[in-house]
Amino acid sequence: MADLHLRRRNQDACQKAGCINNNLSIQLAPSAYRSFGTTAKGDSRNQCKGCGSTFSLGSATRRHKRTDQKGSILLNLVNKVPLSRICEINGVTFPQIYSKVDFIYRQCLAMSAAREGELARCLAGKDQFFATDAQTILLNWPVRGRRGTVPLLHMSTVHASSQFVVASTVDYDPDVAVEDVDEAMFRCGDFLLPRAMRKHARLWSEREYMDAMLRSLPGFFNTEDPMTGGKMKLPGKGSRVRNDAFMYAHVMLVRKLTGQGLRQANYSVDADSGLAAAFCAVNVDMVKEGRVNVTEVRFDKGLTNDERSTLARMGTDAFYDLARLHAGGIEEFQDIDPDLTRRQALVAYQMKERFENIPIEERGRILASEGWDWPFHTKSEPRKSLRLKTDVGHLDYAGLSRVICGSSVHPVDAWFNFTRRRVSGFERGLPTASNQHRIWHAYGFYDPDMVPKLIGILRFYHNWMLRGRDGKTPAMRVGLAKGLIYPRDLFFF
Repeated sequence: MADLHLRRRNQDACQKAGCINNNLSIQLAPSAYRSFGTTAKGDSRNQCKGCGSTFSLGSATRRHKRTDQKGSILLNLVNKVPLSRICEINGVTFPQIYSKVDFIYRQCLAMSAAREGELARCLAGKDQFFATDAQTILLNWPVRGRRGTVPLLHMSTVHASSQFVVASTVDYDPDVAVEDVDEAMFRCGDFLLPRAMRKHARLWSEREYMDAMLRSLPGFFNTEDPMTGGKMKLPGKGSRVRNDAFMYAHVMLVRKLTGQGLRQANYSVDADSGLAAAFCAVNVDMVKEGRVNVTEVRFDKGLTNDERSTLARMGTDAFYDLARLHAGGIEEFQDIDPDLTRRQALVAYQMKERFENIPIEERGRILASEGWDWPFHTKSEPRKSLRLKTDVGHLDYAGLSRVICGSSVHPVDAWFNFTRRRVSGFERGLPTASNQHRIWHAYGFYDPDMVPKLIGILRFYHNWMLRGRDGKTPAMRVGLAKGLIYPRDLFFF
């Protein structure tokens, strides 16, 4: 389901299950349909030649009895208003809220699919930096006498300079029940085969998921814990996608959306996620050509705000001290390449000092294994270290410096912080004294379908409808849009 935000059910097609023209668009097969007059409102009606059923196209909101609430509900959803408060503010019921969420989500998918096909053209011919990481979103799992949580993995790739969220996917397939996965695997003998040879290897089966949790965390769970809503329980509906399949599907989607016209693509990934291998494998042809660089980023994540601020001041002082010490080397590199900033020229000089007398192959091995410790600490990434996995000798010291200086996962971390601040169901839980300091997710969702839907809605709102301090949306910065998209544009698309 990685490319879900590019796919939608064709509305200009026969919707009858079992028909040979089911979901076959009129635009793709006009001979499969015939004109069948108009509706009372003047919308053209069509008839399927396969089953004889008729359908018509009109406004996306034509079956909505009240259309004045959609804008308010959309803004409430993306401004951390809990669902119960949305009902109170708008005078609607929970079923009506869920219906509006489905409608808004479908419109976001449709408008994204229509407009984001031009993303590759906007990015072509330039050096681009992207940041990729994953976060865990916990769902509530209600069980009598006990409450556990269900984790879903949310992975995103963000274009660094524009903050445009290229892809944002969840390791959840709503269309397949976990019981059906187990039954299908049992019927075709998948449990007897190595996973690489299976017919159904994409999704977790319930028995294998439980066994994996018990083996990976011995002593933390018992055999009854996953069955009673334990921390790592599978969702009650739908299925979870296996981590490696989910990861590679996300990377393939990113490549599909960004295209192959980039002069150089630089991907910064979290060092603990295993994403570097996925990016290298999917882009192996461009890696060999020297057009893709993959950098693992690691930094201290458990520091307090005061500790981060202290390190940031130390990083600023370190930069000015080294810039004064190596002023001659900085000027030398800037004379050769005037586009280099002082920081990039300083790093280029430091790299020349370290690797000048080392063979290219050894330089690549050192950068991939030992990495490069970043001395200029920032508040967002203190004590950062970088491992460049794709140095095949194609870059000079100035080029290496540009890649190292531009490598950061801060853009995707900022997007994850945005999702937690904007959607009440994504916020971290709070420990309570009355619950023996166990984590309580007051506004966590109970329906796993809500997670990909709210992420899809929030992604569209962030990319196309929310202006930054410069007065532009991410879509405007990347070149996909010339102006703001308003709710009315989305609802009547």
